[in-house]
Amino acid sequence: MEEVQLATFATWTEAAMWAALLEAEGIPVVLAPFGAGAVATGFSAFVPYALRVRAEDAPRARQLLAAPPRRHAHPRRDAPAPRKRGCSGRS
Repeated sequence: MEEVQLATFATWTEAAMWAALLEAEGIPVVLAPFGAGAVATGFSAFVPYALRVRAEDAPRARQLLAAPPRRHAHPRRDAPAPRKRGCSGRS
């Protein structure tokens, strides 16, 4: 199975965010530290990461990476405000 490198990110946190988006769409992702930073320091959170996917998933993954993130509705914030009731409990 051939892997394709689609992008590099400055930190693991940023790479993991985009990997989660792709994985939520059913595209398996591999994140690999880029360069010798992780080996030299023993700490890999602040070294660049390469994002890789299977070659057959690359076109769809590129589309998802290029599109702006979708806004997901939050059930409590986006719900209409409850009606205020009088003392009798009737509207």
